[in-house]
Amino acid sequence: MTIRKLDNHRYSQCHVEITDAAAVHFFSYSTLVCSIDDGWLSCSGLYSMTTRKQIGWFLKEYAPRITFQMVKQCVEDNTMIDINTSEIVPL
Repeated sequence: MTIRKLDNHRYSQCHVEITDAAAVHFFSYSTLVCSIDDGWLSCSGLYSMTTRKQIGWFLKEYAPRITFQMVKQCVEDNTMIDINTSEIVPL
C-alpha cells in the first residue's frame, strides 16, 4: 500500500491510500470518504465544508470527469459512479 498527499495540497489534512490492487481510498483526517475500485467511485458522505473542498481536490486529481455535484447526488441516492463513463448504479 502507498500513502500519498494530494499533489497541490500537501499540507492539508487529507491523503490517499493506493492498494496493491490499484484501489484508491481517500481519507479526510482519519475518515474514509471516497474509494475508487475497478473504476467505480463511491462516497460515504460529504461531512464538513472542509471535507467537501477536499473531495473536490481529490476528484480533480483522481477522477477529473466527475464533478462534486455528481458525487453529492450519489451520496444522496446511495449509488456509485463509473469514473470513465459516468454510469451510475446502486451500491
